[in-house]
Amino acid sequence: MQKRKRSKTTSAKLVDSAITIVAEEGLSCLSHRRLAQVSNCSLALTTYYFPKKTDIVAALCQSMLQGYLHAFDNSYDKFQLGEDLPSNMWAFCVRVICSTVGENSSRGMAWAEIYLDGNRRKESEALVTSWVIQMLSAFRKVASVVEPDLNDKQLQCRVDMVIGVSFIALALGLSTEQIRSVLIGGQNPLMTWKPTDTVKSVSIEPTTKPTRSSKSVQTEAHILNAAINVIVKDGASGLTYARLAAETGLAGTAPSYYYPSISVLLERAQIALFDAFKERYQEITAPAYSQVVSMEQLTDLTVFMLQREVQLFGNENLALYQLWIEAERRIELREMIWNSIVNQINAWDSLYEDVLGTKNTNAGTLSYSLVIGKLIRLLSAGGLASELVSVRSEFAAVFSEFEKEVFPSKSNFPRNDL
Repeated sequence: MQKRKRSKTTSAKLVDSAITIVAEEGLSCLSHRRLAQVSNCSLALTTYYFPKKTDIVAALCQSMLQGYLHAFDNSYDKFQLGEDLPSNMWAFCVRVICSTVGENSSRGMAWAEIYLDGNRRKESEALVTSWVIQMLSAFRKVASVVEPDLNDKQLQCRVDMVIGVSFIALALGLSTEQIRSVLIGGQNPLMTWKPTDTVKSVSIEPTTKPTRSSKSVQTEAHILNAAINVIVKDGASGLTYARLAAETGLAGTAPSYYYPSISVLLERAQIALFDAFKERYQEITAPAYSQVVSMEQLTDLTVFMLQREVQLFGNENLALYQLWIEAERRIELREMIWNSIVNQINAWDSLYEDVLGTKNTNAGTLSYSLVIGKLIRLLSAGGLASELVSVRSEFAAVFSEFEKEVFPSKSNFPRNDL
């Protein structure tokens, strides 16, 4: 009995150390050797408990999932007794977001890393798919007490918004108070969420010479594209000069000649990825913009954009959101990410103002978060084709709620949800 207890304690210690590594350094930095260093255990002990790296990932994913499910069960039991009952399911979702990026931010970072890895490796895809199914079931159980009239489409959209807002919050380093102030208090996110802890952006200008040949320009672009490919394959934490040299076939010193630091390269990648996304967005919305006069047309436009991004530009989006997560570790990336978020929230707000004829405090922000959450979930979990079939009805369900102003404003949430 004592031996079994020690075994569980050791396993839990290793899992906690693995979560710390993934959160602070990235999934690509997780290895048996690194786990042994952080946990102060022998290398042999790490391989005894987890023969392969995928076993470590599966164990930490299961640990985090069980933590969430246990918390949801506790909430369900309390809510049944009428204790600490949220006013509606969205208020409960905000509590989940705050838990993910607040006191459990390390686990939130590890969750985000594994979620994005679902698009890279089949083992991670299976873990994320299981996570999605079990968490939706847990949300549904809580909803049966908090807001029993909520249908599955509305509930799925709330879960996707939890994913989307969590990624935004991790990227910007938002506090729980900032999250509640916007999502429940109805404050303007463009004012409340603006990062205050950013450092001066590192120079994003390439090394310049008196004259630049076309070969020099091509080499620089080649390195940048290779960097994006590495981010897609292994995450931003996997980006090193040595890896770039191997990826491009260039001399080991070539990447640092054009990009004097990895931070510079990450910023350039963020700019390139967002500029490409913005160009795609404008390509779709420019001809349709003047025709979007109803929620039905807005729904059609949103579905088309999402399906296009998932089916044609999945890798680019995967790299973009991987950079968002890296901003928790490299705050010099936040300014660029914040600018891209402002651009998209403004675009959504303009669409809603045209359709509704008035400003809705959070409709644009939540719609943007919903698209991010759905995009990440569809790319990371299995069943892509079948899921894409249902997205229109899901968007239609939640957009109609935005039209009726079901979501947060200062007037429709009681103080105990703030």
